[in-house]
Amino acid sequence: MGPLLLALLVLQPAPQPSAREQYGQLMKQAREEVDRYAKSGAPPGAEADPRLQWAARLWELRKQHPQDPIAGHATRESLRLLLDAGRADEALARIDSLAPSDAAWGAGILTQLREASVQKGDPAVFSSRAAKLLAAAPDAEFRARVHFAIGRFHVTREEREQAEAAFEAAIAAGASTEFGKRAKAEIHELRSLNLGQPAPAFAVRSLAGKQVGNADLRGHATVFVYWASW
Repeated sequence: MGPLLLALLVLQPAPQPSAREQYGQLMKQAREEVDRYAKSGAPPGAEADPRLQWAARLWELRKQHPQDPIAGHATRESLRLLLDAGRADEALARIDSLAPSDAAWGAGILTQLREASVQKGDPAVFSSRAAKLLAAAPDAEFRARVHFAIGRFHVTREEREQAEAAFEAAIAAGASTEFGKRAKAEIHELRSLNLGQPAPAFAVRSLAGKQVGNADLRGHATVFVYWASW
């Protein structure tokens, strides 16, 4: 091998890891350090809490690769780490910086917003921001997503009527979208599968070959075991 070729090989830069590879490396290191910190018994949210460092690094990765699909995951995990460290205000500031058109919303950021609202002990933290998102929603799918999140927020607060209204709004916004379909399932559960409600009508064949339905079990304590094999 000649000296010129050898010099070219030495000077050639090493290939840079992709955004996905960087994300995987950061998450692996973050999990290891956070686990060690938790086992040490140190309080969450202290300046030495590694969650703060890794939240910052994941947010930086998001900014470096804004068009890459992994940016949404980096955004979500950055917010989760801040919330796990009890830094709801910092998480909310980052959420507020996201435009409604930001693809990161598709990675579950509304769930992080709901968690921040719970940590703050103020439902308006969630509801006021959700209202702003609806007003600026770029399309029907996004509106359905936000209405669905509002419905889930009310479910966690045991506000059934408000939850049903939000799920109905999600269906009206986009019945054929993922969140429109999920809203239909939520309404069915609220109306038919809650505690204290009659069981949905059913008929099955027992191992003995006998047909069994609701009427046969009325007045008897019944345990249903669901299983599947795949």
